[in-house]
Amino acid sequence: MLGGSSDQWTIWTKLCTTLFYIELIMQVEIILRKFGNSTGAVFPPAVLRDLSLKAGACMTMDTTSDGKIMLSPKRRYSLSELMAQCDLAAAPPVDLLAWDAAKPVGQEVF
Repeated sequence: MLGGSSDQWTIWTKLCTTLFYIELIMQVEIILRKFGNSTGAVFPPAVLRDLSLKAGACMTMDTTSDGKIMLSPKRRYSLSELMAQCDLAAAPPVDLLAWDAAKPVGQEVF
């Protein structure tokens, strides 16, 4: 999270600030509600506004060993960030080598 974009850092900072505020100053009770086969949590508008979130926002959920739920904005990677994680000197996967060595069986154009 610390290496994310400034927008993600801003949302993370607002989330921490809001959760700190809610826990120490104003405790908010959230009721889980049934939505078809799923269960959802409804957040107060003030919390969503403070975090610059809205319905449809993509979030990642983690749980802790002591039963806490942590939500954070889903990280979006750019192509250059993904490519930076690749080891270009690594050997290709075995199944890819087999695919490259396969003979055409139909009207493929190479």
